[in-house]
Amino acid sequence: MLFRSGVSTSFNPDTYELTLFGRENISVYQAVLRTVTYQNLDENPSSLEDRIITVQCTDEAGDAQTSDSNVATTTVAVIPQNDPPVLDVSGPNDASPDYTTPIFEEDADPLPIVDVDATLTDPDSTTMSTCTFDLTNGQPGDVLAASTQGTSVVDQYNSVSQTLTLSGISSIEEYLEALKSVTFFSAEENLSGPARVVTVDCQDDAGLPSNTATITIPVQPVNDPPVVDLDGPSEEGIDYETVFTENGAGVPIASPTSTIDDVDSAQLTVCVITIENPLLGTNETLSAVDQGGITSSYNADRKSTRLNSSHNTYL
Repeated sequence: MLFRSGVSTSFNPDTYELTLFGRENISVYQAVLRTVTYQNLDENPSSLEDRIITVQCTDEAGDAQTSDSNVATTTVAVIPQNDPPVLDVSGPNDASPDYTTPIFEEDADPLPIVDVDATLTDPDSTTMSTCTFDLTNGQPGDVLAASTQGTSVVDQYNSVSQTLTLSGISSIEEYLEALKSVTFFSAEENLSGPARVVTVDCQDDAGLPSNTATITIPVQPVNDPPVVDLDGPSEEGIDYETVFTENGAGVPIASPTSTIDDVDSAQLTVCVITIENPLLGTNETLSAVDQGGITSSYNADRKSTRLNSSHNTYL
């Protein structure tokens, strides 16, 4: 390129040689020479050997013996800087390093939260020291876990802060294997709240942190059925036994401490109570006392009583 007043520059990347050329005053060449810089764009430059740069100029006479200057030398010491790791939990096929998982459905198995194509790279380190997963908006019952068997990576979960830590000086390959094993699970039977957000970052063997990647976990609750316990919580099991004596009054078919529970519903719409093995035909009946907006109806053919209500229902 033309620098100024007839001095041009040309760099040959094959020979690493920069040439200044064009007939011009020494003062101009001197000014151009003072602008020459050395640059190294390598992300992991070698510092084992100083770079030697030589400079020689030629005057206008063109005599090979008398026109060439002395050879002056510049010595450049190259000092590398530690580069941070680069974490991409979604893999190279996605423009963003963040990842949105498939939906976690209530009662489902633990869900992997790092894409199988995830990458962890570092231009100047081959080992990592730690990776941290932070469940930023975790709800009761939420858990993060990892499987690190077969690696030198150690996993530890803090249930109070809902933070999963992978630690130990280990290869990038082993850390990537551990990252891909991380799962989300919730034991909550009434799954609620927004999509869970997990942040994750890693540190190289010198403690330099990577970028922070974000994992979004959509959650889907599932309706849980009611649980009827006819003999009450103080007794083992849910069934009840009683005795009816001929010519006696009707006997309750449930304990006074019997319960109906539902972890995710406050109301019931119907209960059906049925004699499964009637022996005396129409002489056997079931009845209930209507109360609190609950009405009962008995089907003599089916030997069953139906309780209907849009309010809370109790036996």
